Amino acid sequence: MSERRAWFPWALLALLLAWNALSTPGFFALALHDGRLVGALADLCLHGAGAVLLAVACVPLVAAGGVDLSVGSTMALCSSVFVVAATRWGVPVALLCALATGVSTGLATGACVGWLRLPALLATLVGLSAWRGAAQLVSGGGVHHAQDPEVRALGQWSLLGLPPIAWLALGFTAALHWWWTRRMVGLQSAAIGLGPRAALHAGLPIKRLALVAFAASGCAAALVGIASACELGAADASSIGVWRELDVLVALVLSGAGLSGGRVSVPAVAGGALAAEALILTLAWQGASTASGLCVRAGVLVVVLAWRERRGAPEGATA
Repeated sequence: MSERRAWFPWALLALLLAWNALSTPGFFALALHDGRLVGALADLCLHGAGAVLLAVACVPLVAAGGVDLSVGSTMALCSSVFVVAATRWGVPVALLCALATGVSTGLATGACVGWLRLPALLATLVGLSAWRGAAQLVSGGGVHHAQDPEVRALGQWSLLGLPPIAWLALGFTAALHWWWTRRMVGLQSAAIGLGPRAALHAGLPIKRLALVAFAASGCAAALVGIASACELGAADASSIGVWRELDVLVALVLSGAGLSGGRVSVPAVAGGALAAEALILTLAWQGASTASGLCVRAGVLVVVLAWRERRGAPEGATA
């Protein structure tokens, strides 16, 4: 996809917002409640921030021809670790434990891909099952309510009316975009995705890049999992992070990223995540069921991929 087409997800987001503004009176209205902005746009910011963080963190993986299908399960595991650790040792230690867990799961998956040479799809499918099971073991199954009141207080904290996860997503996206465009890692990852065998013969650090990419994805999943636990005041290993993998895939497809590898635009992926979340929230605002949202997300994947295939656009040709 060209640089011009990379703005497609942002145009889609604007179209969805315009549709809601026309169909819902007061759609853009915002109010301040207990120090936090409330309203339809605030909901989009809250729910979309997690999607942006997860999707943007997968940019190095997708550029190298991989994908992380275990982000939702990693969220569940890290949220369970956070709530249980907060009950025993307090929130500061719990934050470190949860982040260390997310990075560790990423490093484990990266080692399977880089050293054992397992396909990323297979390695992350294993993680999807293993980390969800580990989350249930940590939390004891079911919903584990936070005993430390600081957990709930952290979930209600805001800065300029926005929750912490929104600022984390903004900062992470900006930092990754700078790193991705100013360093050689972007070109190296794209080279690995477009020609793995040639990249190996060229001496590119495939194993190190796999470790870094999966560790970043695990860290992002940990942050979103912690935010979810703070918002709920509990860890639910059965529901936290469910279908997040589908959200990431929709965001990547809308951004024009080639799932077989190649150059990827960080702003386009962020826009794709927000557009995908806006689409789901639009259905909810119009009274559609959760099941309808799942069908729509699957349909978007099929339609956009089929459209790209008909146009004959080479995979991974994003800027």
